[in-house]
Amino acid sequence: MSLLVLESFDSFGASGTTGSDLENALKAKYGAANIDYGTASTIVNGYGSGLGIQSNYDATDGNNYIKFAFGVATNLITGFFFKTPPALSTQKYLLVFTNSTPADIFWLGLTADFKLVVRGAEYWYSTRILKPSTWYYIELKVALDNTTGAVTLKINNATDIVKTSVDTLASGSTGATALELNIAVGVGSIIDDFYLADDTSDFIGPSKIEAIRPDSDDTVAWDCSTGLDRYALVNDSGPNATTYVEGDTVNESDLYTYSNLSVITGSIVGIQINTAGQLDTAGARTLVDSINSNGTVSNGAGVALASTSYETIYRVLEEDPDANASWTITTINALKAGIIVGD
Repeated sequence: MSLLVLESFDSFGASGTTGSDLENALKAKYGAANIDYGTASTIVNGYGSGLGIQSNYDATDGNNYIKFAFGVATNLITGFFFKTPPALSTQKYLLVFTNSTPADIFWLGLTADFKLVVRGAEYWYSTRILKPSTWYYIELKVALDNTTGAVTLKINNATDIVKTSVDTLASGSTGATALELNIAVGVGSIIDDFYLADDTSDFIGPSKIEAIRPDSDDTVAWDCSTGLDRYALVNDSGPNATTYVEGDTVNESDLYTYSNLSVITGSIVGIQINTAGQLDTAGARTLVDSINSNGTVSNGAGVALASTSYETIYRVLEEDPDANASWTITTINALKAGIIVGD
C-alpha cells in the first residue's frame, strides 16, 4: 500500500478551535488554494480519543473542503471515522475525487435518508441505513475507469457495495489528481482519522491515527525563543508563533525524543512526520525533517519555505528505515525526530 496522507485532526489546535484560527491552521498545512473553508467548522473530541473536525454548517455540494492533491492515480483507497449529523435536509457529499481539468469524477455521499451513495457514471446506494448522531468507520476502494472500473464500500468493516466492470468516471477518461474531503456534511457531523492511499490492494480496516509530540531534547542546536528546553517550544497542538526554535546556519539541527504511543495497540501501516515552520524575514530557506530510528537516519527531501507565515510540511513513511520493515509500537516509542536547516 502506498500511503499518501494521514490526518488525525490533532494538530490544528485544542478542542474548541474554530473561525480564522482553524482556517489559518488548515491553510498552513495544505495550502490556501486547497482549503474552501466557508462557514466555520470546529475542532472537537473525535472518535475514542484525540480530536476530529465538526461541521457547523450544511454546505452546498463542493463547498467547505480540504483538498489532498497527488499525482494522477486510477486506484485509490480511503477510510475515516464519521459521526453522522442529527438530521440532514438533502444529500451531501462526503468526498469527491477530481481530475486535472478540474472536473468532479467520482463521489461518496450521504443521502437525506442516511444511506451512503457512491457515484461514477451512475449512482449506487448502500443497503444499510445509518443512524443519526452515530459513529461509523467508512472505507472506500475504487478503480477509476470507463469500462473496467470497480467499487467496494465497507461500513464498520462489513462490505455493503460491490461493483465490478462498471464505468466509475462521471466525467472524462483519466484518473484522479485530488480528493476533496467535505468538512460540512450537516450540522454536528464529525470526521476523524482519515487516510488516503494510491492503491487498491486491500482494506486497512477501522484504524486509529494517534498524534505524539516531543517530550525531551536529544541533540539540539537551534536557538530558543525563551528558556532552554527546545522540545517544550515545539510540542504545541497547533501552529504557535509565540514559542519556537530558530535556526540560521545550514545543517544546524535539533533532534527530539517523543512521547510513547498510548492508544494504538495493533499493527501499524505507517507514520507521518508533521513540521511547521516559517521565515523570520522575507527570503528563501529549505526546511528538512529528519528521523533517527535506532541510529539509522532518514532525512526528508526538504521543502523551500517562502513565507513569514507558518506553513506545515509532512512526510509519510510506511516502513522503519532501520529494519526496512513495518513500524512497531516499540520502534515508534524509541523514535527520534527533528529538523535541519537546509540550503
